[in-house]
Amino acid sequence: SFLSLTRKWVSADKLYLQFPIGLRTEAIK
Repeated sequence: SFLSLTRKWVSADKLYLQFPIGLRTEAIK
């Protein structure tokens, strides 16, 4: 169960890191 939780957190972190980058590039434009 711990591994499944860590996997979910890792995927969530990737999305969380990717989204702000997209928003920043849009704001810069």
